[in-house]
Amino acid sequence: MAKQYRWRTSFVQISGGYPGEETGVYPDDQTWHTTDALSGTATAIYHYRDSDVAQNANSTKVDVEIRDSWTASIDSRNRLTITITTTLLSIVRNGWQGTGGGGIMRNIFIRRAATSPLLWSVSDPTTYEHTILGTPVDLGTYTFTLEPGQGGSATGSSIYYRSNLAGHDSTPPPSSAVDEFALGVEFENILPVDYRPGAVLNGSNQWMSHNRDNGECHILGPNGTYIDCRTTGGGVDKGNPPSILTQNDGWVNDLLIGKDQ
Repeated sequence: MAKQYRWRTSFVQISGGYPGEETGVYPDDQTWHTTDALSGTATAIYHYRDSDVAQNANSTKVDVEIRDSWTASIDSRNRLTITITTTLLSIVRNGWQGTGGGGIMRNIFIRRAATSPLLWSVSDPTTYEHTILGTPVDLGTYTFTLEPGQGGSATGSSIYYRSNLAGHDSTPPPSSAVDEFALGVEFENILPVDYRPGAVLNGSNQWMSHNRDNGECHILGPNGTYIDCRTTGGGVDKGNPPSILTQNDGWVNDLLIGKDQ
């Protein structure tokens, strides 16, 4: 069976906003999707509301359309590497309700992460419905690796999105003047830790752990071919030799031995 990982479209409000602010994703699906596909793409609209009086009933809605495409690879130690390309397709201010968003300008900044270089920005009025960005912007490609184990580990989403009141570009969050969102596709490594127990003495009289990229330990299998000797259940899968008797869990996979070099 091929190794699997999970992905989802995700809207996360990092800070800011007001109680009950309407936010979400179209299509309305932020559930995890488990897959073994080594590539994928997802297009979604991530939306929130702007209001000078902190009321959905007197606000405008901002739709941020993003397309994420990615490739995935999983190495022999269950490390998940994702290379993702993101296109900012459009940003539209619409959904006028009541008195609208108010009279204070919003400054919008888009990065990969909060401390990453600025990729795109604009100063935008909330006083009428309009297209903020109508021409797609290529936000580039980046690569990251997720380690296995501990129930999986997730990235931040595709982009970091900040919208603050004019005059508050340098105001640190949390602040009622600053909205911070993580938008786009999020990934999770759901594979267990996989390691090769044991160590070997190299030609320089140095003990080197089998638990490294080129540290394979092979045994002769029943069909006459050599196979890699390693764990199969994250180090606690009982019944998979080599095993060791522990105080709490009885017989489990052998513990790490030697230096991880």
